[in-house]
Amino acid sequence: MDFDKLKKSFSDAIDLTVEKAKILGNKTLEFAGDTLSQTALFIQNEDDYAEKLKTKRLVIIAFDENSPIEKDLMLHLATWQTKAFLDIATLKYLNREKSEKIIQDFEYQLPLEMRIFFQGEEVARFHDFAEIEAWWNADKRDYFEKKSEEKISQNDETLSEKPLSDNKKESSSEDPLAL
Repeated sequence: MDFDKLKKSFSDAIDLTVEKAKILGNKTLEFAGDTLSQTALFIQNEDDYAEKLKTKRLVIIAFDENSPIEKDLMLHLATWQTKAFLDIATLKYLNREKSEKIIQDFEYQLPLEMRIFFQGEEVARFHDFAEIEAWWNADKRDYFEKKSEEKISQNDETLSEKPLSDNKKESSSEDPLAL
């Protein structure tokens, strides 16, 4: 019994199996990406984009589906969607194939760009996958507190200028659970 021959035959079989698994894994990711791009996770038109900008906390990730970045995004999608939910934020995607006009009109830079909006104003922008991943792993309240503090100081100035009876009449459209 030749141990080297036996080892080589097992090694060849394992290598062949690994290659087939990689091919099937890539096909699965491609199918998942195509299927997900048809869902509400992706912004489909300009009206939808404008409507989403009205949300309090919004994260938009634009990407080119033909770049290797798509695989990383699809692998992180569930985790980031969960983190967005926990942060009371909305996470939406734009891909070049389905939303090319929006990407051009709003000057998104491909193959990857993530923009963070708070109350309709852009507060941050990232182009590198490592930076985006670090942002998702960090405490995101910093991006939203700055804008909240500005709003609070503006409200304090407004309140000091008005009589107390006038302030009671106005109803606040602010979210009581806001950070």
